Amino acid sequence: MRLLLLTCAFLIVASAGADCLPSKPYVGLFADEAHSITSASPPLYTPFDVWIWCLPSEHGLAAVEYSFVFPSNVVTVATASTQICLCPGLDGCCYPGGYCAYAFMSCQWDWVWTQHWTCMALSLTPGTIALGPPPNMTAPVAANCDPGYPIEPVTILNTFGINQEGVIGVEEHTWGAIKSLYR
Repeated sequence: MRLLLLTCAFLIVASAGADCLPSKPYVGLFADEAHSITSASPPLYTPFDVWIWCLPSEHGLAAVEYSFVFPSNVVTVATASTQICLCPGLDGCCYPGGYCAYAFMSCQWDWVWTQHWTCMALSLTPGTIALGPPPNMTAPVAANCDPGYPIEPVTILNTFGINQEGVIGVEEHTWGAIKSLYR
């Protein structure tokens, strides 16, 4: 029963659009533009895609900051971003050590991607790409679109599995809180 409830909660968050935004922002790693596949099992030395997608809170999304960690057997061969960098780094909006900071030209009210990597596995060893907090923070953060652009913590949806399944994050929510997303 718990697994069913967790699956339903993830599907609700994953399918939320501008008409039904959650009370807090989310960020996740996905293999596709539909932000639904959380792993890749590519043949050796074959490119695969990893997208970082953000889901705004009910207050919108003006900027987001997070860090990332790659396993030692994965390299990026190309990177893309269509967002504005708060402080341009060596790799678009990302900096040495795996830290990224993005600001948007206008408030975002639906899923938006910040980073798209084309990666390659140098071995078939299972691993994960994980998101985390920016330096000196305890969680990824976002500025919402309310006056003054208040900062709010961002919930990480998942890790991205390479030659293994991705891991969906688990949160404790009541069924009433989940249903309230549709009121």
